[in-house]
Formats: sequence, C-alpha cells, structure tokens
Amino acid sequence: LKSGLASQIKKLALIMLCTSALTACQSATQKQTEMDESVAIDNALKQAAITAAMQGEKEKSLALVERLYRRNSEDPKLAMLYAQALRKEDRLTRAALVIQPHVMSGLVPEELISPVYTEYAAILAAMGDYKQAEFYARQAVIKAPELGRPYHILGLALDAQGHHPEAEIALRKAIDR
Repeated sequence: LKSGLASQIKKLALIMLCTSALTACQSATQKQTEMDESVAIDNALKQAAITAAMQGEKEKSLALVERLYRRNSEDPKLAMLYAQALRKEDRLTRAALVIQPHVMSGLVPEELISPVYTEYAAILAAMGDYKQAEFYARQAVIKAPELGRPYHILGLALDAQGHHPEAEIALRKAIDR
C-alpha cells in the first residue's frame, strides 16, 4: 500500500512539474508575442511619422511622434525626436520638459549624448538661455567633435552672447564638418 501511494505521489509531482513548465513556456511565448507586436506598432508609427514629415504634414507628424514617445517615454532617442518636433513647432517649454529629464539623469547611452545634448542646447538657445545653450553645446562637441550641428548651436549661442570671435570659429568648424 505504501509503495502504491508513493508511486501516485511521484506521478502527481511529475504532472505538476510538467504543468508548471508548460505554463511558464506559454507565458514566455505570450510575452514574446506582445513584444513583437509592440515593436511592429512602434515601427509603423515611426514610418507614418517619417512619411507625414516628408509630405509636409507637420501636425500629423508631431502627433505620431508624440504617440511613439508616450509608448516609451524612458527612451532618450524618442524623447529627443519628440522634443525636436516640438521645437520645430515653436513649443519650446514642452520640448524642454520632454528632453530635460534625460539630460539631467546622466543615463543617456554614450552614442546618444551628443545628439541629445545638441537638441537640448538648440531648445535653450531658442528660449534665449544662451549661457546654458553654450554649456550643453560644448558638452555635445566634446562627445562628438566630428559632427557639425553641435558646433553650429555653439556658434549661435556664443554669437548671441557677444562672443563673436569664438562664435566665428565654432561656425567655421560647423561648416567644415
């Protein structure tokens, strides 16, 4: 009787183990499917935003980039793209609010530091905060001295502060890049 009960307990344990493994496998498959769907949605939104921008539909493009950003506001690249679209629509305060947490967090991936700082500097310059714009443009130049846009923003910020010789040097470097 004891050996029969022990055998049944082993069978039950094996069934429970198999059921648990199957449930975990189904859960992993479902999560992968959800991730695949999310990536597909993001890609469709990106493509639609690019198409709208190329067709000159600024409001539509901005709305699509905003949807993309809202789906993943922790992504510094999406924050930069959304802030850039807002800046181009002269919605400067909102643009600064979108990108500033990423700049201040210190968690921007190395390859995005220069473009994110450059965009933040461009927003600050457009808002008239030339001193801060200069600071972030300089940081962007340090991270990617081969790019022209950080030098361009730096030159504009310096010129607006009356530092004309330095501004000219920065603008010439922007042209040379």
